[in-house]
Amino acid sequence: MELIQKERDGDQIDQNQVAGVIQSYVKLGAIKPQKQLEIYKEDFEVHFINNTKDYYARESTAFISLNGVSAYMKIVRLRQYSRVII
Repeated sequence: MELIQKERDGDQIDQNQVAGVIQSYVKLGAIKPQKQLEIYKEDFEVHFINNTKDYYARESTAFISLNGVSAYMKIVRLRQYSRVII
């Protein structure tokens, strides 16, 4: 989670390292084939989603307090557009 946070903050990270950790969680699930993604979901995905929600809540609150809602909505649209293109 720390590397993901650093990337969100604009730092360069080794994305292969993050991908490797995620793959490790998925592979651990192979121990229980009937519940293959259980370890990934419980030990990574839940925390990732909660951290993501908290990160964007803090970021949006800070941005709105400094720049107002109109400027924030412009940023939201730009981010949505950039994710569609990528």
